[in-house]
Amino acid sequence: MSKSQLEMSFLARRAQCNLNIDLVAPAGQPVAITGANGSGKSTLLAVLAGLISIESGSIRCGERTWDSPREDVFLRPQHRPVGLVFQDYRIFDWLTVEQNVAVGLKRGQRRDSATVSRLGMLMETFGLSDLARQSARTLSGGQRQRVAIARAIAVAPDVLLLDEPFAALDSSARPAVRQALVDSLVGFTGPVVVVTHDRDDVSAMSALPYVLADGRLQATSGSGVGPTNYDPSVS
Repeated sequence: MSKSQLEMSFLARRAQCNLNIDLVAPAGQPVAITGANGSGKSTLLAVLAGLISIESGSIRCGERTWDSPREDVFLRPQHRPVGLVFQDYRIFDWLTVEQNVAVGLKRGQRRDSATVSRLGMLMETFGLSDLARQSARTLSGGQRQRVAIARAIAVAPDVLLLDEPFAALDSSARPAVRQALVDSLVGFTGPVVVVTHDRDDVSAMSALPYVLADGRLQATSGSGVGPTNYDPSVS
């Protein structure tokens, strides 16, 4: 089933970071965001995930508004259909690999055949099938990140947000995990927003490239589109 594009046009602040964002992340086409350390890339993902509210403007996915101060709408993180991957894994060491991948499913949720099939395919794609019953605390860094990415996709999100998903991996582990992610996105029809410093990530994902600087996004060569500046005075 086709999913909707993610539309964002907002002003948000966090500490010394001021974001003035105007971007449409199309369905089925990853968007890659690069920028200097401290430019607000992770803050942008936190806003989209509902961890930070915006000051003005709006965030919408399809027909549904996620955040709009003017409309008095704010969906909390648990109510946003988002899969979020952090650069520092954040998996649960006391659970098995299989339990970690399935942890995002709602407690008591019935696992129909489609859900079971999706979990099995993800475990296979990320090379985790043979580790299913193994404790997560025994995993290497590359294996832990495979679990984290599989977990985010397992919940069948409408939008996938990736915060430097390979940055914590050594150079030898990065290509295989990157390829597993690319393989897992085949057939994923929702928007994907990935924050990265690595041009190889952008290339491998065939992503539309943007740079975040001075709180604003600018399309770079090859994106074919250019964001406009959002004026908070019209909100």
